[in-house]
Amino acid sequence: MGLAECKDRNKLWQQILNPLLEAKSIEITIPDKPSSRKQQYRLPPAASF
Repeated sequence: MGLAECKDRNKLWQQILNPLLEAKSIEITIPDKPSSRKQQYRLPPAASF
């Protein structure tokens, strides 16, 4: 499933974002407020792609 196909916010979290966060492939910019409207996601400095 591509990002363009994901229209439900819950499915986006369950199928895409949570696995990436758990694998530490991405990190959130405001860890204290995970549901902040200003939340962004970035690659960690140690990510090697």
